[in-house]
Amino acid sequence: MLSARSLIWSEAQSRATVFLTVLSASIIALALLADATGFGTQTATLALVLLPVVFLLGIAAYVRLVHLNAEEFQLVQAMNRLRRAYLTLEPGLERYLTTSQYDDEQGVFATYMVNRPSQKSMWVHFLINTPNIVATVDAALAAAIVVLGLRAVEAPRSVAVVCGAAAFLLLWTTLFLLQRQTLRPFRDQTPRFPTPPDRP
Repeated sequence: MLSARSLIWSEAQSRATVFLTVLSASIIALALLADATGFGTQTATLALVLLPVVFLLGIAAYVRLVHLNAEEFQLVQAMNRLRRAYLTLEPGLERYLTTSQYDDEQGVFATYMVNRPSQKSMWVHFLINTPNIVATVDAALAAAIVVLGLRAVEAPRSVAVVCGAAAFLLLWTTLFLLQRQTLRPFRDQTPRFPTPPDRP
């Protein structure tokens, strides 16, 4: 299971790295073209061709990262159950363990954070994890594409800015809610070894 988790972390890092590398290369190419042409119509046209491709790559990376997170949660849940089996065979081992032996949502998060997780710490975990970082970059890309598209058809600057901000917020919220669904299996199943209410 540790090997499987290691592979998951490696793939997650690779996905994020590939996406950010392609994004960086695209921005550099656009910057060089803008410098040579004075950010004329050629630059805007290339940006409207290139950025949607990068955006789709980012969405694909995000979806895969969310799936990898779900797989990671399942592996941690399985490891918690193994820990519980060890403690059933030898209860005296509990004082040596720093991670959870419970397979509910709280037990899985306790394994990540060592102590009893609060609602606030769970929200912080979701806000700073890799899928949300990629989601933020994806949302910024979507906003840039919307602004460039509206400016290409000579929409007023204020309209372009408002629509870009709306695109950012809409996409980021949608992606965040999609990621929250990775916890649904915990809510839809009855845990075998739930965390006791009086657990410190």
